[in-house]
Amino acid sequence: MVIPDEEIKYSLAATPQSNTIIYSSGFQAVKGIHILLQAFKELIDTIPDAKLVITRGLNDPGLTNLINKVGLNLKNVTLLGHLNRDELYRRYAESTIMATPSIWPEPFPNVALESNMLGIPVVASNIGGLSEIVINGETGYLVRAGDAHELFNALMKGLSNKWDRASIHQITYSRFNPKAIVDKFLKYLESIL
Repeated sequence: MVIPDEEIKYSLAATPQSNTIIYSSGFQAVKGIHILLQAFKELIDTIPDAKLVITRGLNDPGLTNLINKVGLNLKNVTLLGHLNRDELYRRYAESTIMATPSIWPEPFPNVALESNMLGIPVVASNIGGLSEIVINGETGYLVRAGDAHELFNALMKGLSNKWDRASIHQITYSRFNPKAIVDKFLKYLESIL
């Protein structure tokens, strides 16, 4: 994955909006949007000014119905339309944390990796590729998949933590830059030959 240097520089220098969570994973049930909405409902009882930004959600009646069903409204939830890659990265940079509450073991979720590469901490389910990307306590927090209350606790912790975005970027880059990936692959090939 290659993120333009100017986007990384922008994100590392950005001042995130206070108490802002971004979600950019899609609306299939396996992505856990319903779990996030339940956790966010609990969160705004504690942090009334918290904001949840959902990309690709504008004009989606199913999502709007789900938001209303959980007891939320568009005062705390912002639905965005389709964003190009640069706009998406800018929205990531403006957020305090990324939420990726998938309830199935996604093999390699780009949203989490992109966020961590931009220095954005990720609160994610501890399954599949998410547990390979996010280092609990260093680049975000991992929670039990499907547990809205545990997700709420991690979101609270994530919003109150003073994250070092440059450190998150460095940790992630050292593990997932193209050279590191090629080196790991070559070592693997050597081990089986």
